Amino acid sequence: LYNRKQEGQIRDAILAYINQSGSFVGLSEFPKNKSGAVDLTLFEGSESIATIEFKFQYPGDLNERRIIDSFIKDIKRKIIEKTSHFVLIVQERAQKADLLCELKYMNLNEPFNVELLINLEFPSSCKRFIRALQVNGIINSKYTFIVYEINT
Repeated sequence: LYNRKQEGQIRDAILAYINQSGSFVGLSEFPKNKSGAVDLTLFEGSESIATIEFKFQYPGDLNERRIIDSFIKDIKRKIIEKTSHFVLIVQERAQKADLLCELKYMNLNEPFNVELLINLEFPSSCKRFIRALQVNGIINSKYTFIVYEINT
């Protein structure tokens, strides 16, 4: 049970999968400079083929303008090259059993409607892909991955 936001854990799991597949090499928090770091950069050989920014949110976060503004800032940011992909991960949770602790951020848990994202100020040329993953346990979680391909 991760009783916190899971962006780093999910990014690292994706990174491990990519590096095990053998087709590409991924590096997290690279490149990095005084402007920040790219969450995940993919390489084919020595050539960078994708720079990916991740954001993990609960559905209630998406009602906050400052959260949406942070998305826009991330996709416009250039560390060495511009962001090519933006991955928004939204987790909806349902507690099935008593826990030893109180779940953090349950006040931000509400049904997620992907249509809330239609008015985001992404470049009109970007493509959007959506996949959901259900994970059942003490806490049932539905993770919705919204991937924006920015450089098309």
